[in-house]
Parts: sequence; C-alpha cells; structure tokens
Amino acid sequence: MSWLSSFFGTSETRPSTSPEGATAVDVITYLASLASNPREIDPILDRLREVTVRQGKNTTLTEADQAALAEVFQQLLRYLVEREPLRAFTREEILAKVHGQFKPAPTETVFWGKAGL
Repeated sequence: MSWLSSFFGTSETRPSTSPEGATAVDVITYLASLASNPREIDPILDRLREVTVRQGKNTTLTEADQAALAEVFQQLLRYLVEREPLRAFTREEILAKVHGQFKPAPTETVFWGKAGL
C-alpha cells in the first residue's frame, strides 16, 4: 500500500456481497467509505451499530430496521453531497455508483425503496 492510499484511506472498494444481493449494511458501509473524515460521520453510523448488534448472523432485517437503515443511508448521502470537505459528489453520482456496484437483496425491499434506490 502506498503512503498516499494509506493517508487518504480506501475508497470505492466494493464490499463482498452475497449471491442474493447487497444488504443495507453492505450499501451503508460502502457509502461510509467515501467519506474522507470518518469522525464526521461516526454519529450517523450509531443507528447502524444498534441494528447490527441486535441482528443475529444470517438473519434478515425487520422492516423497521430496514427503514432505520434507509434513514442512515439518506443522512450519509446528505453529508457526502453537502458537507464532504475533500471530494465533490452529487446525489446522482452517488446513486449511480451504488446502482453500478450493488444488486438489491430481494429480502430488503423496504430499505431499497425508502433509501430512494
């Protein structure tokens, strides 16, 4: 790893997803990786942490959890478009990146719908 990539961190890396499609956690993790300052988005990710702690391994998210994670997605999206200090993103550009990298998980339709994806 070059010193430059270690300084700026990894970006636009695609988390591994299941053959069934990307989960809300996959998409939010990817979006969070686009932020140049993780401390700025840390409070936004608290809800993600709450949901993942409650969720057991290999279980599907409830509709309420999917809706909560859709709100986390929207908050991250707003941060990246309006407050990201080092990179200039548009909403459309980020949504295109997500669509290009992820296939929706059929079990998480509430998340994908409420996230505006």
